[in-house]
Amino acid sequence: MLDKVLRRIESFEGMDTVADKWNVPILGEEISKRMSQYYPLILPYFLELNPSFVFQYQSLETMFSYPMVMLRDGYYGLSYLFLRNTKFPKNIDTIFLIPKKFSCLIPESWSKNVLLYSFEFDKEKRDLKRQIVYGYGADENFLRETAEEKVKKIIDKNIPLSLLSGYRYNFLEGSVDRVDRFYEVHSCLSEYYGASFNLVDNFNKQSFGAVGREDSFKSLDDDHFTIYDDFLQHYFAATGALNLNHNEQTKSKDALKINLSLYHKIVIEEPVDFSKNIIKEAVKLSLKSNSLNIVGYDFYNYCLNSYRKSLGV
Repeated sequence: MLDKVLRRIESFEGMDTVADKWNVPILGEEISKRMSQYYPLILPYFLELNPSFVFQYQSLETMFSYPMVMLRDGYYGLSYLFLRNTKFPKNIDTIFLIPKKFSCLIPESWSKNVLLYSFEFDKEKRDLKRQIVYGYGADENFLRETAEEKVKKIIDKNIPLSLLSGYRYNFLEGSVDRVDRFYEVHSCLSEYYGASFNLVDNFNKQSFGAVGREDSFKSLDDDHFTIYDDFLQHYFAATGALNLNHNEQTKSKDALKINLSLYHKIVIEEPVDFSKNIIKEAVKLSLKSNSLNIVGYDFYNYCLNSYRKSLGV
């Protein structure tokens, strides 16, 4: 399948991607509103592999109208997709690119139509003059670390820091017992960075001035519960800024690496092991696919609890 990806990159001609359909609330206003809370992480970007989110499609069958579907979702959206579609139909040519981090979610019946992807970023050490931190302060982005622990891991409190605040309310407002961690992050940053800390309320190309090799960036959403592939990592990486988040490395010698900019690339490889698939366990727990609802609180809580379990927290 890697050869098909390479041919698509080299001979791409048409706009058979969903980027131009971004403003269409395919699964309804509620899910669009909820995903918009992750603005600007959900902003679309163009790539021949059709990067998109599960909620942009009406069904699995809708996805089949595209030669390739590169899903940007994290644990939540991918669980929804695979639990509703444990059996992959026969005679379908669409290739799905799934985050390597969540390969454990892929049912074995999908094996002939799935590739895994991750990203590699330039990690050259350099003197830095600014740190840029972004992320949504929802509870699901603090599964393994508290706000204070995440703040302390930012490299150097002597380097001026800018925080892009994003959305500041609960992910499922008032519907579940949740805490908005943004204010904890803000408080910790104020304590540790003092006058060197700058709050940016809105993202646009002028929000941070000129971004380049003397800057670094870090996402607070590194558990990737909702989003794996966020827009800002590409925006900042393309300028040469240093990515402070974990840099996944592939051990596969046959992996296909495609440059996305001078400073970062996408790495695509074949899946090799479906023995650790956890979707089977979910099905055994009688989570009926016909009752699954991506905007439902029961399913959200199910995913959150199962992800915590997989992380050992």
